[in-house]
Amino acid sequence: MSRKATITLGLLLLLMLAIVTANAAPRILNAFNNLGVGNNGNSLSFDLPPIPPAIGWLKHSDSILITYAPSDLSWANVDKKESYCTLPTGTISAGDYVTNCEGPIVLVWTPSNSVLFNGNFKTTENPQDPNDYQENPEKPVETPTIKITKPLEKSFYFRNNAIKSSQITRILGYIDIEATIENPTDTKIIGVRFYIDDELKHTDDTEPYSWRWNEKVVGERTIKVAAYTDTDEKITSKEITVSILNLKIK
Repeated sequence: MSRKATITLGLLLLLMLAIVTANAAPRILNAFNNLGVGNNGNSLSFDLPPIPPAIGWLKHSDSILITYAPSDLSWANVDKKESYCTLPTGTISAGDYVTNCEGPIVLVWTPSNSVLFNGNFKTTENPQDPNDYQENPEKPVETPTIKITKPLEKSFYFRNNAIKSSQITRILGYIDIEATIENPTDTKIIGVRFYIDDELKHTDDTEPYSWRWNEKVVGERTIKVAAYTDTDEKITSKEITVSILNLKIK
């Protein structure tokens, strides 16, 4: 083997080792494309794998901002796989946004099947389908709501006073059941009705709405409060289950 052939073979081995172990940059490989081998002066060319373009990203809470992109790149060459996000269209430009991002997001450059972006975003229990995304979703309709402010859940009451926390709501003795109403629509409310196990016990037509439950009772009961309009329509209600012992001993 001639000295020139030996040198050429050695360079080829070094080149192969660089590709396998270090994924040498394409510009280094291109430097060897014009390397002459043999006595006939033929050049040896290499088919380099395509690489993804160098695109700059800036991640926000639910979107990705493009901060830099080479010219003549198209969003048509970006695949979002199974990701929940909305891709722009047309030419990739600085200032473009990938919007509506939820959960794991993977963007792939399709010419080389290489990952452009891989990140995680805040997830929801039921991620929204990007195809159903609305720029200005309708606001939910507001309605009156009622709360039971006494007794509170997971509290222990002794003769109407909260003593400590409990695994369930426990009551020893009598209790003042209290309720408040949030009424953002100014619906006309004539009063609140108090029920024990669906049996009507009391109606209060003035705020603050309350009723003292003081009767002989032992066991588990359901307290319900409900607000009614002047047409006797129930517009909102709330329930709480309690364990009570009231022997009504003076």
